[in-house]
Amino acid sequence: MDYIGGILLAGTVAILLLALTNGSVWLALGGILIFIFFVLRIRYTPNPFINPAIFRNKPFSFVLIITFVMIGIGFAFPFITPQLLSSVNHLSPVLIGIVTLPSSLMAALLGRQGGKLADDKGNRFLVFTAAALLIIGFLSLSSVVGMSPVFIAIFLIFGILGQSFMQIAMSNTVSRTLSKENIGVGMGLFSMVTFIATATSTAVIGKILDLGTSTIHLNPIPKNSATFVYSNMFLTLPILIVAVAALYYVQFRRTGKMVKDEKMNSEPVT
Repeated sequence: MDYIGGILLAGTVAILLLALTNGSVWLALGGILIFIFFVLRIRYTPNPFINPAIFRNKPFSFVLIITFVMIGIGFAFPFITPQLLSSVNHLSPVLIGIVTLPSSLMAALLGRQGGKLADDKGNRFLVFTAAALLIIGFLSLSSVVGMSPVFIAIFLIFGILGQSFMQIAMSNTVSRTLSKENIGVGMGLFSMVTFIATATSTAVIGKILDLGTSTIHLNPIPKNSATFVYSNMFLTLPILIVAVAALYYVQFRRTGKMVKDEKMNSEPVT
């Protein structure tokens, strides 16, 4: 085990998250410096914490980036909604749990259907289905913030289900870009990226919410100024989803050939 490499990676993530939370340029520079040491470590040590050879697999590296963005965006639903219900609707933690319960149940019940869709229709179909559900959820919640929690409970189902489907789609895509020799390390990196994405999403969104009430409202439907910051975030995040989904389509429009060629050319990780 390359303990030094592991410590450097953990230190990079921790310090960069602190930099985002505190808005500190010095912490950001420190995180970048430690990341440079981590890169040098894995390049020149005989048994690195992460073998850099796996990143020569271009589809795999690309999917990790897509995963980071998509999972981070999807995590906005379970992170923002409870704060919205608490600060705007003034619900107790018990009532907030009741409002978010239907979406969790639907994600659990229909999660297997996402895997079947990927098998029957392909990963691209599941990615675009998940993206559509995320967009519907964001746009709907952007319009009903401040209204009855019943509306939030209904439209949250689309977002949480889209988040679940997106994670399944990304997992399947990653596994199909890897050779048998790289599957263990590759899926481990995928899991690590999902955790880092959720932590980063929490730090960034939390920092935006800390700025307080916004006087600008991009969506004309909400009228309560206390809801504008939530409505604006729900309205702008779908733009990122559309952009990332378009990049995914461009990269994987010839999925079968690209993955096959990459597997033939990739070097096994030892």
